[in-house]
Amino acid sequence: MDNYPEESWKQLRRWIWSKKYDRVIFCFATTEEVFKYALEKYNIKMITAGFMIKNLALFFKKSRSRRSYFPEQYNYNVVKTIMTYLYSCHRWKDKLTLEDLVWIDPQAEPRYRNSFLEINSEILENLVYNQSYWEIFGGLLKRAAKEYPSSLKSRLKSNKQFWNYLTGKNV
Repeated sequence: MDNYPEESWKQLRRWIWSKKYDRVIFCFATTEEVFKYALEKYNIKMITAGFMIKNLALFFKKSRSRRSYFPEQYNYNVVKTIMTYLYSCHRWKDKLTLEDLVWIDPQAEPRYRNSFLEINSEILENLVYNQSYWEIFGGLLKRAAKEYPSSLKSRLKSNKQFWNYLTGKNV
């Protein structure tokens, strides 16, 4: 449209009654630099899949009834279904876990694994830390003690108060 604005306007006039309209590109993903460049230089707004999914999830999270009866909101229903299934899959036949949704092999893809963990570290840490029976946290400690005994011990000893608590020494 930039090369032939008058010709394109003739085609669009049937649907758009004004020449003042927003330029929007819907795309899977973009970088911050490309997003800023398109906005500043061409006044083009880029809407990514991540933005749409986040807003659908936010809509679900803030909705009072947490339901949608609108057939065109199938994406909202997909997000709602995933969240509900993750929350209560322990009761159902076909379990759904994060492993089913996060396709990262921790051994083969350390770059993706590390990036995923950095971005999601706070929620993952809180999920593990606040677990009722501490099975996961205990398993992580045992695993670390087995695979990295000297490193774990030195890190624990660096916090004198915690080390004394673990070894039963009074502070």
